[in-house]
Amino acid sequence: MIRHLPQHQIHPPTRRRAPQGDRSRASAPAPPKGCVLSPLLFTLLTHDCSAIHLSCLIVKFADDTAVVGRIANNDESDYRQEVEHLELGWCRQNNLCINVKKTKEMIVELQKGQTPPLSPVHRRDCGGSGLQLQAHQRLYFLRRLRRAGLGSSVLTSFYRCVVESVLSSCIIVWHGSCSAAEKKALQRVVKAAQRTVGRSLPTTMDIYTSRCRKRASCIMKDPTHTCTQTVCPPPLRQEAAEHSRAGPPD
Repeated sequence: MIRHLPQHQIHPPTRRRAPQGDRSRASAPAPPKGCVLSPLLFTLLTHDCSAIHLSCLIVKFADDTAVVGRIANNDESDYRQEVEHLELGWCRQNNLCINVKKTKEMIVELQKGQTPPLSPVHRRDCGGSGLQLQAHQRLYFLRRLRRAGLGSSVLTSFYRCVVESVLSSCIIVWHGSCSAAEKKALQRVVKAAQRTVGRSLPTTMDIYTSRCRKRASCIMKDPTHTCTQTVCPPPLRQEAAEHSRAGPPD
């Protein structure tokens, strides 16, 4: 069992400036926004924010902190101590506070046969018409770049970064449950981008198929993954292992 606390948003200290004429009390603890030293200072100032237990992990982001803990035999004492150490220890020592409104706790159960089956994931409006609308709105910027005289290579890169990234967001989860009308609407966005770019672009079905194959390949290579038995049965795993040991043909 793993417990995850995403979005532990920590408020940075505010700048304080002393009254005019008193230079000894003036302070500016934060670097200017966009400074090249910001990543280095972030690493130096948060290097001591680390886990105290081997079964826990602290992942630090620019404005979020995630605490991940492994719970075995219903013993979550290490995880609780880790959260308490982060909140009452490190945060108080550095004059920081956790944003309780954005704090969430997620439990992931990895055991088999001891818990009832999980309920199906309900696809939100981000997998069909919602994504189609977002991607269609971003085609405006693609057309503006074409009017500016940019080449096809630059337009293709912009499409993949700005438009295709929206269409392929979590595509493995929601594309399989899309209706035929939603798939056609997504494909219309791709065809409109093709006319603007002047090159052929991968369809949403091609992206979905390649992502699924890549994910399945990663699962097959990891014998400790919980879905290995489903994706790759024992006979196939044995053949794959023998083929890898044999090496490529001469």
